[in-house]
Amino acid sequence: MGKNHSKSKDVDKEKPKKASKKLSPEDLEELEQKTYFSRKELRKWYKDFVRDCPTGELKLDEFQNIYKQFFPTGDPSKFASFVFNVFDDNRDGHISFREFIAALSITSRGTLDEKLDWAFSLYDVDKDGYITKDEMANIVEAIYSMIGSMLDLPTDEDTPQKRVEKIFSNMDINYDGKLTRDEFKEGSKNDPWIVQALTMDMSAADEGRN
Repeated sequence: MGKNHSKSKDVDKEKPKKASKKLSPEDLEELEQKTYFSRKELRKWYKDFVRDCPTGELKLDEFQNIYKQFFPTGDPSKFASFVFNVFDDNRDGHISFREFIAALSITSRGTLDEKLDWAFSLYDVDKDGYITKDEMANIVEAIYSMIGSMLDLPTDEDTPQKRVEKIFSNMDINYDGKLTRDEFKEGSKNDPWIVQALTMDMSAADEGRN
C-alpha cells in the first residue's frame, strides 16, 4: 500500500504545471497599479497568455515564434533572444505573465525615459552598466537581420558596422569607446530609430488589443 502511495506521488510530480485560468483580484489590483493597462486589458492579455502558454511560462522558442509572426520576411530569432533576456527579469529561463506584461507596458505605452532605460538594458548585454561597440553591434546586426529588408537605409547606415560607428560618433561624448546610461539616453533622444526598432512589434501587438 505504501508503494502504491509513493507511485502516485511520482505521477503527480510528472504532471505538467498549469497556470490559473484567471488573475486573482490581488494580482489584478497590483498589476493595474504597476503597469499602463486597465483591468479589462490585463484580463484579456492574461487570457491570451495562458491560452498560448498553458503552464504560465513563456519559453525562448515560443517567444521567437511570436517575433516570426511580426517579421515573416526577416530572421528575428537572434533579436528575440536578446529581448527575451530583458523580459526574463529574474533570469530563470522563462517569462512569467508578470514579467511579460511589465515589459510590454514599458515598450508599448511607457514614457520616453522608461523606454530608453529599457532599451539600455537590451543593449547592455553583460549588464555592467556600459554599452560597448561589440554589444551594440550584436543588437544592430540582429535588428538588420530582422527588418533590414523593410528599410530603405542611407549609405552611411546600410551595414550594421556603419550604423554602430554613426551611433557612437553621435553619443560617445568622452570618446572612451563605451556608452554610459546617460550618454545613451541623451543621444537616443535625437535618434528615434533606437527606440522605434526596439518597440515596433510590441506597439503593434498592443494596438491589436484596442
